Parts: sequence; C-alpha cells; structure tokens
Amino acid sequence: AEDRDAHAPEVILADALKTCGRQLGPGALGFAFDREVDAAVPAAERQVGHRAGGLDARDLFQFVEDRAVERLSLRPVGVAVRRKDHAAREHAIRLEAELQRDAALTGTSQVDGLRLLARCVPSRYTGAIAFEAQAEIRRVVLRDGDFVTASSGAQGESLIAFLAARGMLPPDAATRLGHRLPQFGRHAGAALIAHGHLRQDELWPVLRGHAEWIVGHVIVMTGGASSLEPVPPRLQAEPAVFGGATGAEVLIEVVRRVVPPAEALVRLGGKTARFMEGPAPALLGECALPEHEAALVNRAKSSTVQDVLDSAGGDGFASALYALRELGVLEISCPARAQ
Repeated sequence: AEDRDAHAPEVILADALKTCGRQLGPGALGFAFDREVDAAVPAAERQVGHRAGGLDARDLFQFVEDRAVERLSLRPVGVAVRRKDHAAREHAIRLEAELQRDAALTGTSQVDGLRLLARCVPSRYTGAIAFEAQAEIRRVVLRDGDFVTASSGAQGESLIAFLAARGMLPPDAATRLGHRLPQFGRHAGAALIAHGHLRQDELWPVLRGHAEWIVGHVIVMTGGASSLEPVPPRLQAEPAVFGGATGAEVLIEVVRRVVPPAEALVRLGGKTARFMEGPAPALLGECALPEHEAALVNRAKSSTVQDVLDSAGGDGFASALYALRELGVLEISCPARAQ
C-alpha cells in the first residue's frame, strides 16, 4: 500500500484496519469500489460474512462512515451484510449474483420484467433496476425486496399523463403543464397542488398509483435491456410511496391489473398443468391475499390449475396464481395427461 496513492480506496481501508489494531491480510474483505456512485459493492464471490483479522464487517463500515474518509462510503449495497443468519446471507449473495446475470441483457433480448422483479422480492434486493426499451428508461427502486418508488422517462408515462388518462386532469391543463413539471415524484405532485389541480390529501394515493402504473408497464415489457444499479440521487430523495405494503403484495396487485387471466393461463402451462410447492412458500404470508384465496393456495399442491380455478369460482384468479408462481410460492410440474 505504501507505493500507492494515499487516497486510494484500498489504502483507506488498510489504514482503517490498522487504526483499529488489525492488519490487512489474506482474509480481509474484498470490495469493488466506485467513487462515482459513492458506494462499495460486496463482490459476489467473496465471503462477506467472514471477519478481517477478527474485525467484523459491520464494525469496519461504522468506523469508516463515522470519519467520512474522502467521502468514500463503505456501506454495503444489497442485503448480504444485513442478514443475521449466515446461511441466509449466502443465499442472498447467490440470488443477487443470479440477478446480475439476468440483468445482462442487451439489444433485442427478451426482458421478462415480472420475473426479474419477482426474484428481487425473496432475495430482499436493495437498489434500483433500470429497464430500457426504444431509448426510453424506466426505473424501479426496492429496499429489502419491498417497492419504494418507480420512475419513467417514457413519453406518455409522466405523472401529468397518468392523471390525464384517468380524467383527473383536464386536457388543456395537461397540455399547458406537460413540459413544465417534473416527470414524476413529490415535486411534480407539489406543483400540481400549487396549481390547484390536486388536493393535499390526494398526493400520496396519486404518487402510489403512478408508481404502480409504471411497474405495470415494466411487467408487460417484451423486449429491451435491464440492469441493476445503485439508486440514482434523484430517486434517493423520493419517499416510499407504497407505505407498508410488502413487495409480494404490490406485485400480485399489479399483475392482477395488467396481465389478463387468459394470458396468465397460457404462461402457467394451461389448465392441465399441476401445481407443486415452490422454493419460497413462506412468501404467501406476505401476499395479503383474502383468507379464502390464501386457503386455495395452501391446498393447491398436487392440484391442477383447473381444480384451483374451479374452487376459486372462475378464471379470474389465474393472474394471481401466475404472480405466485413467479414469486416462488408455487411451482408448476409437468402438465397432467389427458384422461
């Protein structure tokens, strides 16, 4: 380290360890540094839970953050270090690595927005996901697998366009304000209140509705590119518009709205497909389903899609079943043979 720039991240890390009475050795933590985004991302292949010369990772983060060395924040991005259980931590690291591979889509590759978002929920992902199609970018921000907010630079997906489409804003006002207000978020909402087009008590429902609308557009994407990224500064300042709703609850609600039951049936493999328990059955408790629907899901194992829909009273439940399959609550085995 003596031959390197005194302000290099690895030198800062070494000095921090020495000050704490520990030497930087072969067992030390490995990080990928990025001064531009002021973040340190744990390398997926490293054992984030290991100790560096006896110094716990959380102690190191606190030590460096307390001193604000060179504005370099060594906070972990994602969920790996926050996990108390070692096995859960390792599971989170593997899932985040899988998300990174899934996000490495380019050009005309097919982007399954629902699948990517659904995998973020059980992995308790923290960060942003950018979805790009036709030179337009949508971003979804999550914290510990729960939705925080969403933004869109796509034409016709601004907060003004959202309100106009729902008849909450007169066409002339939408035209007049369309290019003067921000595309999304609390500043756009505050400006609408100042212009008399929105009441104060309508602000949070409108911001949540707009964010859900954008998530819905992401779910029905059929092409483009996706990438995981740190939360952009503009979105860091935005409040959590989904309140106390869990990520699973929000995802199921939006899928019910944007995926028709007929399409969900096709994606489930048809009515003869048979359910089995998925890899994340405990997520059912976070889905906020009505009691009778939750009971149907609990009894769905070894049942065909047709059996579950008959018990539900119609095909309308297919969209929720599709979302539950993507979340990992349920899984589909081979289609049942025709009798």
